[in-house]
Amino acid sequence: MDRASFALIINQKMAKEKQSGLSQSKLTKPLRAVNFLPTWVTELTASTLRVDVVAGVALAGLLVPEGMAYAGPKQSHFRVY
Repeated sequence: MDRASFALIINQKMAKEKQSGLSQSKLTKPLRAVNFLPTWVTELTASTLRVDVVAGVALAGLLVPEGMAYAGPKQSHFRVY
């Protein structure tokens, strides 16, 4: 479906809503930031957030040194004698 046909369908639906007297629908409601967030973000509480932060710090404490170990020493283009 291309953009023009999609716009035509939306305009037809909005015209039907105006004729039927509906004030607002899903198509005409303003967008809010909450609509774009995943559902688990809206269900966070203080206790679950605290547990998630502790788990994140613990995971970073394990993964950062491991990543540094795999990185190895920096390679230089100049030879030092």
